[in-house]
Amino acid sequence: MIKSISMKWVWMIGAILILLPTYAAAGSKPMVTIYKVKSTVREVSSASATDMFITALVKSHRFTVLERQRLNESVYLEKQLNQQGQTTGNVAQKRLTGAKYIFVATITEANSDANKKGLAGSFGGLGVESSKKEGEIGMDVRILDASNGAILDAISVRKKVTQGGVSVSGVGSFLSSMAGINTHGADVSLSKNSNEGIDKALRALIDQAVSKLAKRYGKN
Repeated sequence: MIKSISMKWVWMIGAILILLPTYAAAGSKPMVTIYKVKSTVREVSSASATDMFITALVKSHRFTVLERQRLNESVYLEKQLNQQGQTTGNVAQKRLTGAKYIFVATITEANSDANKKGLAGSFGGLGVESSKKEGEIGMDVRILDASNGAILDAISVRKKVTQGGVSVSGVGSFLSSMAGINTHGADVSLSKNSNEGIDKALRALIDQAVSKLAKRYGKN
């Protein structure tokens, strides 16, 4: 009887040990990375877009994001120090963790001239002009299987962009004619352009893309 009970416990413990790694893997976040967000849009920096995309992936809390952009400035430096015996542990001998998915993102569209509006006028030699542009910016993201390079899926997102500006010219002429101030022919022009629309749209666009990726491939 005792022998029979002991054998049952042995089988149960053995089954748990065999299945434990499987359950652990099922509950872990998928390992992902992105090397670079390519931008074909003049107003959008590829480096800034890449940093935004990585930050959005981390903040989603649905992936384990692997650093690939700045290894020389961080991980490799730490490994070098460890190899030289200047730090404790054995990180120099450990390999980097491999990714399961690689995201390849491209900002493909910025039609800022889709809807133009403008207003111009003058008074007493003072000229004022304002402009507003509305359009769209788009992003395509391919999801690659890191083990074989297969394209598993692709998503596309779009976001509206609003840009505007104001310019003022003929300040000297206005002061001379309306206030009687002698500017000796000097004049001043002022202008202010706002790119806040495209900056906000880019961040919202990336958040939208990451949200879709998290729903399809992230850990719930």
